[in-house]
Amino acid sequence: MKSQLEEVNEAEVAVFKKNLKKMEQYRGRGTELISVYIPENADRGSVMGQLTEELSQSSNIKSPSTRKNVQGALRKISQFLKSIDFKIPARGIVVFAGNVSPVEGRSDLRLFTIHPPKDLKTKLYWCDSQFHLEPLKDMVKSTDIYAIIVLDKREATVAVLTGKKFDIVGHFTSMVAGKSRAGGQCLSSDTLIPLPDGDIIEMKDTHNPLGVLSGDFEKSSIIPSAVTDKWETEKTPLKIVTKYPRFEIQSSKDHTFFVLENGKVIEKKAENLKVKDRLLFPEKITIFGKYQPLQTQFFNSYQISKAGRELLIAKRLEKKWGQTQFGKRIGITQTGVSIVERAKSNIRHDLLIQYLLALEIPFESFVYTYCTPLQNHRLPPILDIPLAQFIGYWIGDGNTEKERVCLSEQDPQLSNYYAEHAKKLFNANVQVKHRKEKGYFETRIYGKPIVKFLQSEFPEKHGALESEIPKKVLRSPDNVVAAFLKGIFDAEGYVSDRGLGLGINNKKLAKQLQLALLRFGIITSVHPYDNRRNPYSKNIRYTLQTRETRSLELFQKQIGFSSEAKNKKLNAHIQKGNTRSVVRQIPTPGSEVRKIIEKNGWKKQRFISSNMYLQDRRNISKQAFERTILAKTKTNPTLYQEIEKIAEQELMPVEIFRITGSDTPISMVDISVQNQNFVAGGLIVHNSSVRFEHLREEAAKDFFKKVSEKTNQIFSDYQDKLKGLIIGGPGRTKHEFLERELLDYRLKEKIMGILDCSYTDESGIREIVQKSEDLLKDAEITHERQIVNEFFEKIVKGDLATYGQKEVENALDIGKASILLISEALEWIVLKKRCDKEDFDEEIIIKDPLNFDESKERCSKCGGPIEILEQVDYVDWMMEKTKSIGAETRVISRETPEGETFFKGFGGIGAILRYK
Repeated sequence: MKSQLEEVNEAEVAVFKKNLKKMEQYRGRGTELISVYIPENADRGSVMGQLTEELSQSSNIKSPSTRKNVQGALRKISQFLKSIDFKIPARGIVVFAGNVSPVEGRSDLRLFTIHPPKDLKTKLYWCDSQFHLEPLKDMVKSTDIYAIIVLDKREATVAVLTGKKFDIVGHFTSMVAGKSRAGGQCLSSDTLIPLPDGDIIEMKDTHNPLGVLSGDFEKSSIIPSAVTDKWETEKTPLKIVTKYPRFEIQSSKDHTFFVLENGKVIEKKAENLKVKDRLLFPEKITIFGKYQPLQTQFFNSYQISKAGRELLIAKRLEKKWGQTQFGKRIGITQTGVSIVERAKSNIRHDLLIQYLLALEIPFESFVYTYCTPLQNHRLPPILDIPLAQFIGYWIGDGNTEKERVCLSEQDPQLSNYYAEHAKKLFNANVQVKHRKEKGYFETRIYGKPIVKFLQSEFPEKHGALESEIPKKVLRSPDNVVAAFLKGIFDAEGYVSDRGLGLGINNKKLAKQLQLALLRFGIITSVHPYDNRRNPYSKNIRYTLQTRETRSLELFQKQIGFSSEAKNKKLNAHIQKGNTRSVVRQIPTPGSEVRKIIEKNGWKKQRFISSNMYLQDRRNISKQAFERTILAKTKTNPTLYQEIEKIAEQELMPVEIFRITGSDTPISMVDISVQNQNFVAGGLIVHNSSVRFEHLREEAAKDFFKKVSEKTNQIFSDYQDKLKGLIIGGPGRTKHEFLERELLDYRLKEKIMGILDCSYTDESGIREIVQKSEDLLKDAEITHERQIVNEFFEKIVKGDLATYGQKEVENALDIGKASILLISEALEWIVLKKRCDKEDFDEEIIIKDPLNFDESKERCSKCGGPIEILEQVDYVDWMMEKTKSIGAETRVISRETPEGETFFKGFGGIGAILRYK
């Protein structure tokens, strides 16, 4: 049977906790803060009688100010109860009232109400220097605790997860030595490896148990697999270059490759490979990327809250610095310090950094807690399609100066296009200058915050020879990656008689682009050529190129150009192209296909146009196969299904064009992978053999015993409250740990899941929390991340979502909102006030309650004095509006990166809509 608290929805509990935090902050100058707990079935006469009695007794208070405040608070409570005609809600109500002014001698009488999540059992009256909250806190004390252990043979971390927060309670390291050796099957350390999350890294950056992409030869597809070991060495290389498409890879002579011979995949050492051997590469790489949140709060000027200013003053006085002395330390005048501390002006980003550094206050936590960024410029909180396209163009043809971003372009139409694009994207001042002496147009985008934002969030942008595709782009969904590619092809791409091309002096970037295009099934070659005749540059130039019609069609459909002229050229090239493809060949021999056809009762004469292929005398492209064989089998469902499987194969053959050797050793890396192969440099290559040393195993056993004993000891006091245990680690390590049977049997009974993770320190704990959505379905953190990511996705797609106070309130008023998302960090309040003269009630939203002066409030109709009936938290008020239209409310904390982005980037108010 569910407890009463479990029956209350998450949003109500979140608002309740938020209100408790707020009430906890208030302090009275004396015993002048009143708390009244009223159960649902409380007797009206008894409650009102006690308030009257307390009012009478308060006349004995010696301090005039305390007496005045207590009596004012008691009258407010009585007036409030009369205004609701003593209709106490289900589960009861708690009323708080008193002088909450932080300034001595100033009165600020406020009344607050809280609806408890459980039934109030007894009536309670309390008058003290703070509000009495203990009975309410007891109602929401978390009893569900999860344990997390992440470990490998050299490190283990133990954590306790309660609600959304985890605490590290144990961290252990061992003396197990890492694996090392002099030999092995190696690849050049700079070989590019695509990862399942979309990232593309060099071999030297792999580690145990990082996920890589691997070939599934049974299904002829690409799947994720984990690295289990890594070694580094130096060896003399063989350089292997393929033909159509052109890939290039350097390996040791003993590295194993997969070769397609007579329709079968065999293994060959690199030293045994020969020209025209057919290696394998993936036709398409499928990545399920995630929208990447961006930090936008650190790049503009800031407005510091009252509490923040008080902290700055306190820290300065703590160091015994006067304003003049402190100003000299940070390079401003005494007047400048005074202006900041009295909030007479906002503070610049760079000055705030100096200010906080001198006072030894952490910058990020101060900005998060006490600052509101004043964004004259619009900085996107998520890497969306418009920003990704701009980043692509900026990496291709842009640079940054101190206070502006510059884009260079010869085409005036394209220059104006990106000027408008940047103006709309950043709300920036943009100018286009014609640099006649240099023969190009320069688009200048002004704004220091924009420069800092781009440099901070996309640090992969360097000079022409060092820039890379930003990791945030690579880890994004395909539509965002496509926008980036569109931008960089706008900058550096072209269409010629040879097809689609892009020329740059950066080899790594060219190869990254080659791999990124495989996410769309676009197959390209990277060709180097000697650039010494170029009077402006002696650097080798790299051309990314394809003339295959299918790849051009996919590029046109999924990426395209912003330039009308380039789009016309691309379309013309596609129209005059043919379906013959030398880069997208069916790997299955024609004789095997013929056997399938004949097994199903058909003769090969039905496929006369493919006769040479069916006799193994010629290869066939995928397009020709689909047109001349697959399409003709539709009338035979059984045959069609078998032929379709052949057409859907993702592993394609590519011929070796050249093999060259070198006597100079280079840095090489050797890894082993669970699935025995991985994608490297665009090709599918064999992994290393796995070696286990006896001494390492013995040391690992001792370490596992130590971790088990410490874990048993740590959680011995948690047994009754511990709801579940999750084990994480690389490869089989976590399973080996459990197989030792060293954990307390009571802990083993609570194991909820065993998960892979890349790290075994605090980062590993975070990774497990993120991966455990199904396992931790009852933990608040999982639900929150899911709904915020859904909101981000809909915003990026321009789909059924909106944000901003007015927009969301309007969506609620007309019943369009399905789910309200609101940040618990919003400190706004709603005042319910009444004018007796006009017999008029109204509600107003106060966004800065700390500096709100209730005495200045007037009736909006007559301008006369009003009575404040009740003060309600804005989040609570919005939740009531949501209930009235049958929608849901999700209160979002700032304890996750998504929640922080939601608050800082979207103002903390958003909604998922039922309809547009």
